[in-house]
Amino acid sequence: MQQLENFTDAHFASEQVLMRLHSYPGYWAHEREHGLLLQEFRRLRDEIASASAGDLPKQADAVRRWLVSHVNSSDQAFVMFLRETPAPVYERT
Repeated sequence: MQQLENFTDAHFASEQVLMRLHSYPGYWAHEREHGLLLQEFRRLRDEIASASAGDLPKQADAVRRWLVSHVNSSDQAFVMFLRETPAPVYERT
């Protein structure tokens, strides 16, 4: 779970850098969703740590559902924006 949390933190941070570099208009909503997802992940992680073995499949499915939902909605919207928007050009100073 710690490795998944570390990966998720790094992934969200790098995705947010890309969104800022491309001036993504949905940045603030997407960043807020990342915060909520991390908060939910940590809550689920704590529940899993204290859950009985019988509860683990239900908790793991909850983590999978929120991840799939985020990828299929918010991440896809960002991908579409990138496909439709020219890459920014930065001048050397």
